Amino acid sequence: MKIEIRHAEPEDADALQAIHADEALYTNTLQLPMPSKTLWRKRLTDIPDNMYILVAEIEGEVWGFRL
Repeated sequence: MKIEIRHAEPEDADALQAIHADEALYTNTLQLPMPSKTLWRKRLTDIPDNMYILVAEIEGEVWGFRL
């Protein structure tokens, strides 16, 4: 199994939305549950120069992220 760490791209919006839709993830955060794919696409399109969003990808599928 090969894990690739890379910068997030707008095409990752669906995967990040699915990860954030998991109740175990958002239960104890200040984030609203189930952010939309549109919101994720906007976040990934408008990343400030001083901010990095990384994703962990296994065999072409996003499994995790780090803001």
